Amino acid sequence: MPTMNQNTFEITEDLLATKGQRLLHHIIDLVPQYAFMYGLSYGLFYLGEFTGNYTLNDIWNGMSEIEDYIVSYIFMFIYYFFME
Repeated sequence: MPTMNQNTFEITEDLLATKGQRLLHHIIDLVPQYAFMYGLSYGLFYLGEFTGNYTLNDIWNGMSEIEDYIVSYIFMFIYYFFME
């Protein structure tokens, strides 16, 4: 009877991330997210300034809290899909 060769991998303590490393990774992930959201906000504002049409800026700034969560989570999903 043929036997399967089983590969086992043991996770030891030195492979686990510390609390400090996890916090640092969280901060590193937050920087581009905040940069994108603030960049989009300022970009829409300056687009309105240059064109005289503030419609996109008004829509962006007039979002309800639930719409803000939806946009934020969509961006986070896309970010983590490509970065992680």
